[in-house]
Amino acid sequence: MEVEEVKISVLLDDYAGYETSFLAQHGLSIHVKVKLTNQNVFNILVDVGQQAEPIIYNAEKLGIELSDLDAILLTHCHYDHTGGLRGIIDRARKSVIIAHPLIFRKHYILKPKIRYVGIPLNASKIELEKLNVNLLLTREPVEIASGVYITGEVDRIDKPKLIEGLVYEENGRLIQDQMLDDISLIIKLKDKGVIITGCSHAGITNIVRCARKIIGLEKFIVIGGLHLISMENNEIEEIIDKLSSFGVEELYVGHCTGWKAIALMWRSKKFKEVQVLHSGKVMTIK
Repeated sequence: MEVEEVKISVLLDDYAGYETSFLAQHGLSIHVKVKLTNQNVFNILVDVGQQAEPIIYNAEKLGIELSDLDAILLTHCHYDHTGGLRGIIDRARKSVIIAHPLIFRKHYILKPKIRYVGIPLNASKIELEKLNVNLLLTREPVEIASGVYITGEVDRIDKPKLIEGLVYEENGRLIQDQMLDDISLIIKLKDKGVIITGCSHAGITNIVRCARKIIGLEKFIVIGGLHLISMENNEIEEIIDKLSSFGVEELYVGHCTGWKAIALMWRSKKFKEVQVLHSGKVMTIK
C-alpha cells in the first residue's frame, strides 16, 4: 500500500493572498489529505494557528470537514501554531494529537519584554488528559499511516539560527531554549517525498537531511515555514545551495520564511518551482 496523491490546503497563513475572501492571521495551519492506493484516506492537520476561528472559517469555505481529521500534528510549542487547539479539538474529537514530549514546557521570550509564547494553558497536558484526548508524544520517527511519517527530534548537524531570547522555565530557573520539540511531517510518494514544516526551528537543511534518512528518497517538495526571515543574504544563499544539493525541487513557503528569502530562492533558479503560501491555497501532488 502506497501513497497515491496528497492534497494540501492552507487553512491559515500570515498572508490571505491577493483578492481572496480567506482570513489570515500570524500563524500556520495546513490540512493534508493523503490518498492511498487502496483508496483509503488519511487526514492530518499540521498546526492550529493562534486561534481556531479563522481556521474553521477557511475550512468551511474550502469544504473541509474538520470532524474527519485522523490526527493533529503540533510541530512545536509556539502560540501561533498551538493556540487554536482547544477550538479545533471540539470539532475533531476522534483525532490523535501528535507532538514532541517537550511541547508542554513553560516557554518564554525575553525581548523586547518577557512574555509567555508557549502552548496555551487551556491546552496543557493536564487539560488535554481531562478531555480524554489521544496523545502521541514522540522523540523518535514514527510512521502514523502508510507512507506518512513524523520526523521525531531532528539531528542538528547544521547549527540552526534560533530566535534570540527564547527560554523555558525549569525549577524556577530560565534556561536557553534550543527548540528541541521542532518536528515535521514527511509523506513518501513513489518517486519523491513531501516535507511539511511548521517553522523549521531545527533548521530546514537538517529537516531535509532527516527526511532523506527516514524515507530513502532523493527528491523533495518542501511546504511550510522556514524561519529565514531574520537571516542575512549570504546565510540564506548557503541554505538555498544546500537545499538544492539535497534534492529539493519545489518550495511552497510562507509564514516565517520572509519575503527576502522567497525572492532569493526564486532568483537562484535552483528550483523547478517557488511559490508563496497563503490562506486558501490548495494544491495536489502525485
